[in-house]
Amino acid sequence: MENGNAPATKQDIVDAVGTSEKRLRTEVRETIHASEDRLRTEMRETIHASEERLIEKMRDMQTELLNVFYGLIESNRQRLVETESETVHLKNRLSTIEDRLLVLERKVLTPKPPEA
Repeated sequence: MENGNAPATKQDIVDAVGTSEKRLRTEVRETIHASEDRLRTEMRETIHASEERLIEKMRDMQTELLNVFYGLIESNRQRLVETESETVHLKNRLSTIEDRLLVLERKVLTPKPPEA
C-alpha cells in the first residue's frame, strides 16, 4: 500500500489488521497493568487505613481496661486502709483489756498486807 489511492491488497489488509491488533493488545495490556497497579495501591492504602483504625481501637480498649483496673485497685486499696485502721483499733482495745486484766490479777494475786 505504497500509494494512498491504490487499491489495498489482501496482504495490505492483513498487515494493517496485524498492526492494529498488536497496538490494541499493547494498549489493553498497558491498561490492565495500570489498573492492576491502581488496584494494588488502593488496596494497600485501604489496608493501611484499616490497620491504623484497628490500632486506634485497640489503644482505646486498652485505655478503658486500664481505667477499670485502676478503679478496682483504688477500691481495694481503700478497703485495705479501712481494714488496717480497724485492726489498729482492735489492737488498742485488746491492749486496754489486757491492761485492765493485769490490774485485776495484781489485786487478786498480790497478798494483802496484814492489818495492824
